Amino acid sequence: MTIHLLKVAVGAETVEDLIERQKAWHVTNGAGETIFRVRTRQTPRRQDELLAGGSLYWIIKGFVRARQRILAFEPTVIDGRDHMLIHLEEPITKTQLHPRGPHQGWRYLKPEASPADLEESDAVYESMPPKLLNSLKELALL
Repeated sequence: MTIHLLKVAVGAETVEDLIERQKAWHVTNGAGETIFRVRTRQTPRRQDELLAGGSLYWIIKGFVRARQRILAFEPTVIDGRDHMLIHLEEPITKTQLHPRGPHQGWRYLKPEASPADLEESDAVYESMPPKLLNSLKELALL
């Protein structure tokens, strides 16, 4: 069974801002391949389910707005403390806005609760204020 992760993109204002910030998070491995990874202090207990097609969904300004497929986990030690590096696929895939409150670290997300990817035909909604868009969704007008 597949499961996903939710993580707050601290300091990001938009998906484009997150993309720009991620440029500093790239590393080159021993094979000369460029990979993107994000670190966390906790080790996900459900790694097998996450690696079975799971994604990391990014929360920006109170809404899930984007996702990246999880490729691998790499345990490491940083400043004498255990950390987990999560290798992610690029590029970022924008999703339909889904309200989500703030939290620390990450949370699991069931596939049936995950927002759908943003289709090209939905691009008009990106320019709408998120609260207005959420209200329209609640009223089943979208």
